[in-house]
Formats: sequence, structure tokens, C-alpha cells
Amino acid sequence: MDGGWGWMVLIGAFFSYFIVDGWAYSFGMMFPEAVDQFDESKGNTALVPTLMYALPMIISPFVCALTAVCGCRKVAICGSVITSLSFIVASLSSTFSLFCVSIGLFSSIGLAMIYVPSFVAVTCNFEKLRGLATGLAVTGSGLGSFAFPPLIIFLMETYAWRGMLLIMAGICLNLLVFGALYRPVTENRHTEVLSVNIVEEVENTELHSCNLKPHETELQVMANENIVKTSGVTEANSMHDSIIAFQEQEKPETTHSQSPHLDDVNSVPFVNTCQGFVKVFWHELHNLVCAMFDKSVLTNGPFLWFCGVNFFIFLWISVPYVYLVDKALLLGIRHQPEFLLSAIGIARTVGQILVGVVGDRPQVSSNFLYGFSIAVTGLATALVPVCMNYTSLAVYAATFGLFVSVTYVLPMMCLVEIITLEKATNAFGLLQFVQGMGTLIGTPIVGYAFDRSGDYDISFIIAGVWILGSGLALCPMPCILKYAQKRH
Repeated sequence: MDGGWGWMVLIGAFFSYFIVDGWAYSFGMMFPEAVDQFDESKGNTALVPTLMYALPMIISPFVCALTAVCGCRKVAICGSVITSLSFIVASLSSTFSLFCVSIGLFSSIGLAMIYVPSFVAVTCNFEKLRGLATGLAVTGSGLGSFAFPPLIIFLMETYAWRGMLLIMAGICLNLLVFGALYRPVTENRHTEVLSVNIVEEVENTELHSCNLKPHETELQVMANENIVKTSGVTEANSMHDSIIAFQEQEKPETTHSQSPHLDDVNSVPFVNTCQGFVKVFWHELHNLVCAMFDKSVLTNGPFLWFCGVNFFIFLWISVPYVYLVDKALLLGIRHQPEFLLSAIGIARTVGQILVGVVGDRPQVSSNFLYGFSIAVTGLATALVPVCMNYTSLAVYAATFGLFVSVTYVLPMMCLVEIITLEKATNAFGLLQFVQGMGTLIGTPIVGYAFDRSGDYDISFIIAGVWILGSGLALCPMPCILKYAQKRH
């Protein structure tokens, strides 16, 4: 722990985030080309990035259950292969439907299978330095978002979009190597794995993965050391404590000779049959979902308000990632429009650091900071129609990236304030699901609106007003929480 091979795991996670989020947040560079190549409406074409942003959050319970059963290394390697194959198929696609299914659906599944194990692998390999390690790992996301837009443009200009996708397939195969680095912690290895009798234990209902309350020490780490300050990988956060709790609960008491088969420390059970795998996976998934929809969480008024407001935030929060470059091209800006997305990426990285520092101060309410920053993001977005040149759009991109960083840093800290530390992890899974559904519904709306009106001005104004209103709705949350505490 806190050294040795853990640093190699950290390097693997850093470059995984660098590649995965670098691509995901650079699709806006390919958006105009996809519209032209397949002769599709902007609304239909927007389904591709919408699925990339929304699906990993929606399917996170499935991926977390899979990680709990198979381990970080295996899931990450499978995710890299799925992602690479999806790019190869997309490069050969002759119809938009095939392109959408390969990039929008299957690559999103692959990305989710890289996000979750990358985050869990780092947290499993570090204890005292966990906050530092996680912070270093997720900086790969912002740096990837900065580096990939110009790379995508260069590859498209040199090899066309099909060649670019083939090269991206090769780049994504490197994720296989980085996933292979997620080997188990060597210290006390034999005490960190399960015996081959795990399937029989499932049948006897002796597993208590997510029905158990997560260890408070793990939750304290998440709250106090800000482990959950991930970039595009926040869907991993909601479940990783349950995985850790499962591992701690199910440590075998047998000797080494009684457990001849050893799997990853990051893998929970060793399952040597297909039937056993299905049973353990279904059990894990059932418990994770039950924990997400806990009655005490669903009956908490401030939490429901927080979730509802976040749904409307995420209806529109992905709009700049998808449409800002296309807006610049419509204004006649042909010189380096890709750096608008790069500006969002680097500003978001700086913002994550600054928000983390400010949010750690006890006198600062995470909910107020979250609401205020979202309101500024909305105000800036509503003013995009008055940005008529490259400089003003670049200023907007930097402002958006700086303040939107709170959506990656503060949600878990906000939930700790709202429903206490003990329930925050399970509630975070539900929050991620709500945010994913908002993204899935809202992002294509702007494309369809453009198809009808012919410009993005009205869409950016509407998106900005909704985001602004949602942020203002969260600003009074500290007062609401004090009132709720007095009532109880």
C-alpha cells in the first residue's frame, strides 16, 4: 500500500483517464463532419455524444457489480477491447445507424468498463496517500480534454474521419496495457481474496455486499480527502465503497493451502463456472440497486430537491461540449476552433483544484458553492449569443470549464451535508442515474432545435437560463438543511 506497484497502477489510471475523457470530450470536433458524412440532422447526430456522456452513468451499477465479481484488471482489459473494436466498426460503417450503435452504444459500455475499475484500483492501492493518488490520477481527464481536440483535427485533416477512427482504435488498445497494470496489492495478498466456495455462500445468502452499511472509514476518506473529485469518472464513486465493504466482509478464515486459487485483490469472488458467475453478479447487482433505492434516502426531502435540480442541470450541461465548435464554424471561425474545447479542458482541471481547496474549508457550504458555480455557468452560457468572435468564445469556454468543475468535485460532499456520511455513497449512485437520464434527454434537444431554427442562439439562451435557475435553486440549500434539522 502507498507505494511500490501502486505507482504503476496510478500511472495506468492517469493515462486511462487521459485517453478516455480526451476522446469523449473531443467528439464536438467530429460532430460537424458526422452531420455532413451521413447527411443526418444535428438532432439525430447528437445522439452519439449523448450516449457517450449519459450511458456510463446509467449503467454504472452493472459495471460496479461486474468489477466486484471479476476484478479491476479483467474488467478494464475487456473495456479497452470493446472500445477499440467499436472504433474499428465505426470506421467501416456506411450508415448512421451502425455508426451510432458502435460509437454511441458499444464504445460507451467500453468506456464505463474503464472508468470504474481505474478509480477502484487506485483507491485499493493507496491508503495514507489516497487523496493525493486519486487527485493525480484524475488530472489525466483534464489534460486529455486539452490535448485531444487538436489531435482529432490533425488526424481528420491528414487521414479523414475513417482513418482517424482507426488510429483512435489503436490508441484505445493501449488501454489494455494500462488495465493490465491493475494487478493486486502484494502485501497480505493471501488474506485479501475469497475462497472458491463463494458460490455456495451466495446460495446460502451469506453475502451482504450492499445491504451492509459501508465502512465509515472509507466514507470518511471519500468526504475528507475528496476521493470523489473525479473528472468524467464519477460513476465509479457511487459504488466503490460497497465493493470495499464486500471485500472486507468476505475475507476467508482459511489458510493459504485451503484456498489454492487466487484472484485479484481487487476482485471479490473467484468464480470458475458460468453459472456461479451469473449468481454472484446478479447478487451484487441486486444489492447495489437496493442500496441505491434505500427508503430512508428516497424519503429525504432535501435530497429529492437536490436530485430534481441536478436533473435539469444535466439536461443542458453537455451542450457546449457538443455544439460550441459547430457554433464557431457557423460564425466563420476557421482558425483553430478545436482550442475552444481545449480551453474548457484545461480550465476544468484548474477549477477542480481550486474548488477542492475552497470546498475543504469548514466555513464554506459545499451546496452553496455548488449552486453559485452552476449559476455562473448558466449565466455565461446564456450570453453565448453575444459572443461573435474567437476571443469572446474562448473567454466563455474558459469560464464554463472553470465553474462547471464543481459537477466533478462537489456532488458527494453536498450529499454528505444533506443526508449524512453514512448514506451518501448509496445516494450518490441514485444521483448519478438521475444525471445520466437528464443528459440522455436534454442534449439532442439543442440539435433538433437547430434543425428547426437554423441557429444555436435560442438553444444556448434556453440552456443558460435553465442552468442559471437551477443553480440559484440550490443556493438556499444551507438554510433548508438548517430548517430541516430544527424540525427533527
